This record gives sequence, C-alpha cells and structure tokens, in this order.
Amino acid sequence: LTILLFAGVMVLVMLSQIVSTIVIMRAGQTAARDLRMELSHRIIRAPLRLLQQLGAPRLMANLTEDVTVLVESFQLIPQMCINISWVSGCLIYLGWLSWQLLIIVVVVMLLGVIIYQLSTRRALRPLRAAREQDDALYAHFRGLINGIKEIKLHQRRKKAFLADVLYPTAEACRKEIISAMTLFILAAAFGTLLLYCLIGFILFETNDWEMITGEIVSGYALTLLYMMAPLTTALGDLPTFSRASVALGKINHLKKELTEQAEASADLKHTESPASLGKLELLAVTHQYVREGDEHKFTLGPLDLTFQPGELVFITGGNGSGKSTLGLLLVGLYSPESGQIRMNGVEITEAERENYRQQFAVVFSDFYLFESLLGLLTDDLDHRARTYLTELQLDHKVTIANGIFSTVELSQGQRKRLA
Repeated sequence: LTILLFAGVMVLVMLSQIVSTIVIMRAGQTAARDLRMELSHRIIRAPLRLLQQLGAPRLMANLTEDVTVLVESFQLIPQMCINISWVSGCLIYLGWLSWQLLIIVVVVMLLGVIIYQLSTRRALRPLRAAREQDDALYAHFRGLINGIKEIKLHQRRKKAFLADVLYPTAEACRKEIISAMTLFILAAAFGTLLLYCLIGFILFETNDWEMITGEIVSGYALTLLYMMAPLTTALGDLPTFSRASVALGKINHLKKELTEQAEASADLKHTESPASLGKLELLAVTHQYVREGDEHKFTLGPLDLTFQPGELVFITGGNGSGKSTLGLLLVGLYSPESGQIRMNGVEITEAERENYRQQFAVVFSDFYLFESLLGLLTDDLDHRARTYLTELQLDHKVTIANGIFSTVELSQGQRKRLA
C-alpha cells in the first residue's frame, strides 16, 4: 500500500508539473499573440506621419524584443509563486520552533530585501539605457540587411560600418547589460551572505540562550539551508522581471502615443469604389513638416488643384519641394492642416478619410510587394491576375495559384510592374 501510495503521488506530481508547464506556456504564447495583434491594430490606426516619426526600428523592437521579454517573465510567475510558498512554509515551521528566533530571521530577510530593492532601482537605469540601444541596434541591422549590396561594393564602407556604426552600439548595449546584471549578482550574493551569517549566528551564538535547545538550533540551520535554493532561484529571476518592467514601460508608452493620435475612422471596412469617379479638388490645402537638414517647419501650400477623370498628370519639382508630401495628401495618407480636399464635390473629413483612401491604388517609390493578392477574394481572381501578368509581360517569370505569386524575386522594374 505504501509503495502504491508513493507511486501515485509521484505520478500526480509529474502530471501536475507537465500540465501546469503546458498551461503556462500556452497562456504566455497567447498573451504574446494578443499583445502583438493589439499593437499591430494600433499601428494600422495611427497616422502615417506619426509612424514615420517613431521609426521602423523602434516599432520592430516593441513588437519583438519587448513582447518576448514580457512572455519570459510571465512564464516565470508560477515558479516564483512556488518559491514564495516554500519560503513561507519554512518560515511558518521556524515560527513553530521558536518565535524569538523567527523575529531575527524576518528582520535579516527584510534587511536583505531592502538592500536588493535599492540595488534593483540602480540597475533599472542601465537596463533602460540598454533598451534604448536596442532601438539603435535594430536600425543598424536594418541598414546591414537593406544596404548589403552597397556595403559589399565598398571595402572601407564595410569596415567603417562594422567598426564605427555597429560595434559601438553593440558594445554600449553590452556594457549597460553587464552593469545592470553585476548589480543584481552583487545584491544576490549579499543576500546569500546575510543568510550564511544568520545561520552562523544561530549555530554559535544562541546555544547559551535559555529558551533555545539544540534541536531548535539544528532545525533552524537545516531549514535555512533548505530555504537557500528557492531564495536563490527567486533572486535569480528578478532581473528578468526588471527587464520586463522596462519592456512594459516601452510598450505602454508606445500604446499611449499611438492611441492619442489614432485616426478617427480607422476601422477597416470594405468600401466599393464609385461607378464613375468625378473630379478631385484641393482647395487652399496646406501641410507642414520638417525637411531634411532644416530645423524649421516647411509649409506646403496653400494649394488649389483640380484633377479631372481620365487626366494624366505629372508633378515636377526639386528635391524637398513637397512632391511626395503632395502625393500622400492626395491619397489621404497625410491630413491637411488647413483647406479642403473634395471628391465629387464632397469634402473629405477625418471621419471619411479611411473610405476616401480606398479609392486609390499606388506604387510608391519605396513600395512593398506582398507575396499574395491580399484582400482580393473573387472566383476568377487567378484568371484575372494571369491576364494582367500576360499584358505586363510577366507571365514567363511569375505564375499565380490561389492568389499567391510563385515568386517576387524579380528585377526592380519587374517588381514595379507586378505591384
């Protein structure tokens, strides 16, 4: 019976560990998915100008690095709770042995907690600095990937990029992380030292106390030694929670920025294009932005323009004269500071800007080519796409099945035609 009871408890412990680990893992990954989807929805609802100001590296760091750190800390919570329960159980047992010695133990533990908290606060500063360096690292990695052709073609540029751009940022990140982790390690070591000193005090200084017996001393010594494992594990997990705190702060700050400037009508609703497009008018439209190399805001406009159906219009001008900005105003990706944009005589307000955008198809100079015809679901989709591939002389390069292109690895001109 005893053997069966032991075997049953063993199986129960193993199953509970497996189930709890799987449940926490699934919950953590679900939380990561939901958080990334929430951030993605907020990014889509945010104005283009704000996203350009935030920059792709920062957004990528929030969506990847910060979410990953939060999931790691989330998965540590059950183990942290177990460690706390072990320590609490040990303290209850110590109190049952001797409440006088328990007071000493609690005072020493509180002293250790206070010192550790002070060290943690000091460690948060380099952790935040390291997190800021992560944004710069993502920018450099993006430059490495997107500019690999230019880097390979220039030996000195390659050396300069590695030595003067990438390495200093990576080194700064390394130093900040080492600085923070050193503080955590020293604080944990000091806590362990306090515990050893406490054990030594109980072993050598309490034998002469009238109410303390040898059994109590040995019980305290063994229990405190047993407590060291969960305490050390808990202290070792605290740096991850500190990094999670920094990551959560970055995510919440991004959420706040994206929410404060969210577009009024950003819910993506399918909108049919009008049967016959009328004229498009810009009436005294102005837009302000900061030009490259200029500290002052540049004002485009006021513009008074009229585009008639069927017209082919070229917009010309020097660098920085506002051609791209005008194009983004026309398609509704930028909002004018003043003036009106009218379609078929109807003013386009903020509430209608999302639907207004759906009337345009654009191939930007820095366009992104998706690998499938996203959002186009019709029975004859593949047939219609093949017709265009033939007309654009791409049918020998690209095929399509179920709305998915066989390849997008084409020359720049071919990619533009495919877009």
